[in-house]
Amino acid sequence: MTIAAFAIIPTDPIFGWIFAAPPNNLPLPLSDNFMNVGFATTYITNNMGTLFFSLMYFPVMVCVFYLIKGFSNKRIMTYRIGLGRNLFWSNTFQTFSDQYTIIATCSLIQLAYLDWSTNYGTKFCSFLGCLYTGVSVALPFVVLYICWKNYDLIKADDKVFK
Repeated sequence: MTIAAFAIIPTDPIFGWIFAAPPNNLPLPLSDNFMNVGFATTYITNNMGTLFFSLMYFPVMVCVFYLIKGFSNKRIMTYRIGLGRNLFWSNTFQTFSDQYTIIATCSLIQLAYLDWSTNYGTKFCSFLGCLYTGVSVALPFVVLYICWKNYDLIKADDKVFK
């Protein structure tokens, strides 16, 4: 049995090249049980696999969104409106809600083994562990707050479907 995560491409060689850490020099998993379900190391990037790249997609797309803000071409404006709808609510929320358990587990594993003293790859993994732990803790509260603020809209939609 393994976790249901993104495994579209093999990411260990890519992360080894980016972070200058060969796949055979990675820290050991927490236990055999974690190894059996797919958490083969304590590094958040290696445990998340291709999900890491899909999460890095959002900051890049935010930059693209604001870079094309100044263009007045109708086609580009149509693309920007669609990108804004997908980027700032539906796509981001869907990715985080679908993969919430994996993100939280990977970030908590990394948080237990923070390493700020070695190369930039381990520092980056430690930073991501702290960042995604904060996101994992805050996300349920943000969703509850949004539901609370939009309770009247949700209640009105509920009456329509009864």
